[in-house]
Amino acid sequence: MANCVITFQVDTSNLSQLNVQTKVLMTDCNQDVDDTPNDARTFHSKVSGNTNIVWHPTSKNGTDVITISQIANNANQPNVWSTPPQPDNNPKSNDWTAQVRAGGTASVVADYTIYFNVNGTLNCYLDPKMEVKPGS
Repeated sequence: MANCVITFQVDTSNLSQLNVQTKVLMTDCNQDVDDTPNDARTFHSKVSGNTNIVWHPTSKNGTDVITISQIANNANQPNVWSTPPQPDNNPKSNDWTAQVRAGGTASVVADYTIYFNVNGTLNCYLDPKMEVKPGS
């Protein structure tokens, strides 16, 4: 089973929910990028079915701690998870993991939300997309 790591690096300087979309750089195993640079809402991961997903949060300055509190499917979106997002079993890790469903006859795209905090205080969220490619 394949793995795909989605890294999101947060620039915590002057961060607020009003500017969070422009303060996060997201990358993944397929070198997918933001459709619109510097706008995390347009980040679109394209993965094969049955892929294990790992979300890995980091801070740009390397000292602030980014902690995911929840990853949730948005309302009225297809459920792309066979194993829903949950914290990694390693207590020293801030990563979250999930597994996407098997691919069908057509791509399935879902918006989802990553809720996270910085140093346990500033709460923010992102709304990227996950696409499960067909036939996998």
